[in-house]
Amino acid sequence: MTSISKIGPPRPGELWELPLAGADLLGWVVIKSHPDDAGLLLVVPADGEPEVGPRDLACPLTWSRADGDEVVERCVLRGDFGAWIPAQDLWFRAPGARVSPAWRADFLAGLLRALGAAATGAGGAVATAEAEQHQDTSLGPALAGLEAWRDRASARLRVNLSGPYQLDADLTGGASRVAEPALAYAAAGSDLLDELCADLEDEDPIEPEVLRRLEGGLDGREAVLRMTPSEVQLEVDGAAEPPRCLFLGPSGGRRFLRWTRHLQGGWRSQPSNLRELEAPPLRLVVEGERVFDIELDYESPASWNAGG
Repeated sequence: MTSISKIGPPRPGELWELPLAGADLLGWVVIKSHPDDAGLLLVVPADGEPEVGPRDLACPLTWSRADGDEVVERCVLRGDFGAWIPAQDLWFRAPGARVSPAWRADFLAGLLRALGAAATGAGGAVATAEAEQHQDTSLGPALAGLEAWRDRASARLRVNLSGPYQLDADLTGGASRVAEPALAYAAAGSDLLDELCADLEDEDPIEPEVLRRLEGGLDGREAVLRMTPSEVQLEVDGAAEPPRCLFLGPSGGRRFLRWTRHLQGGWRSQPSNLRELEAPPLRLVVEGERVFDIELDYESPASWNAGG
């Protein structure tokens, strides 16, 4: 499954975001591609914290502005929390942000020196209490989020809102993307729902709405997507609050869902504005022991207002 970002493939030095990995970070810097696989990239988290460990490097992060000027910001590349990730799994690039080749070379050289010193038993710097707290509360969870996103189960679902659905791909799992049909997360049959149109007196017309069930649901609980020309919403059955979910737009828009109990039982998210997310296409990401990633690429009936 390819990235929904429309800004081209990632290149060394660029700063990228990952949906579940590091809300407190500046982002993830691409250091280099793997010597045996150009599609596999080494990325490390970058932040602006003052503490610098033995396998970290404080360096300039340069931002190129639209007017041609450049802004330089201090960042710290964290060598203990890097990972290899397929290029297709990077989500959204921070436009104009980069770390130069010279600084990336210094980072790798420092990482090799630190690893060599550790192998010979040479003493290293002792982390401060502040650094340890930052590792526990930010860097560690960020790396765990990267690994969960990299090993997610993925599918692409094309939904024709004026007719039957079409499933382009089954869910797959792991970086190798080996198919796992048992985890299928497809839309249900088209007999679930019809379009709903109504005009209420003294009120604006209600938008037509189409619902699609997610087979397998969330954690085995029934889940339904409610879609109109302008909004998308998720409903989940069950007494316990659903897992954390978010919608991802193709240009970096991100909307975490807030759950509210509804009168019929179960949970309903707040509506997410498709215009603000610049969708479709749209991704639904579900956290848990296994992260699920569903790309929704749908076409509205001709009767719908394309602008929402």
